[in-house]
Amino acid sequence: MKELKFGTYWQSKKSEGEFWTFDGEECTWKDEDHDWTFDDEECLYVEGSTNHEDNYYVKEPIEWLVLDEDDEKALLLSKYALDAKAYNEERKGITWENCSLRKWLNSEFLGKAFCEEEKARIIETTVKADINPNLNDTTGKDTLDLIFLLNAKDFERYLRDKENGCKGTAYCCDNGAYYNDENGYCQWWLRSDCFGPDDAAAACSNDYYYGHGVNFSEYGVRPALWIKK
Repeated sequence: MKELKFGTYWQSKKSEGEFWTFDGEECTWKDEDHDWTFDDEECLYVEGSTNHEDNYYVKEPIEWLVLDEDDEKALLLSKYALDAKAYNEERKGITWENCSLRKWLNSEFLGKAFCEEEKARIIETTVKADINPNLNDTTGKDTLDLIFLLNAKDFERYLRDKENGCKGTAYCCDNGAYYNDENGYCQWWLRSDCFGPDDAAAACSNDYYYGHGVNFSEYGVRPALWIKK
């Protein structure tokens, strides 16, 4: 599957010891060619996380899979799960139209991941409230979004039997995404309903998906978007 890089997001993790050494008198930078800024523009500081060390998550180019394209535009899906979020903060009957994850993707994530020039290339897309092919159930109303999630039909069309699984970035996993210890694969949200109105579908591997309560916060997020070429 074709891949490209577009935008940036916090991904790999560095500990304090990877940035500098301390000889008892002064700190020495290990990377003298890079003037790191410890804020959410380049490096996100998280106090006292794994291994009892403060950690820094570095903004890096986002890798995308090209799921579909024509002469003018391309449909992208992040290669890795980039963050861990609930589909909706409260467990209740809800659809993509009103869920908190849709709001986060089109506000906070959009603002953090893309510069103004990149935002100008993202196409506002009519996101269809398609019927879940396994449940014969609609998923609310159509929406207009810059960033969205794939639905069950998209999963069947683009990914079934074409991808072994999805791994999360260090930032995603440390932020709470559950992953398999043996292969590192994590589950990630789709926007379709599953089982009941307070459940949403989540992809588990290349060949199946199932559902969980919408307020479950241990699934990964794989943004999707159309961009101008």
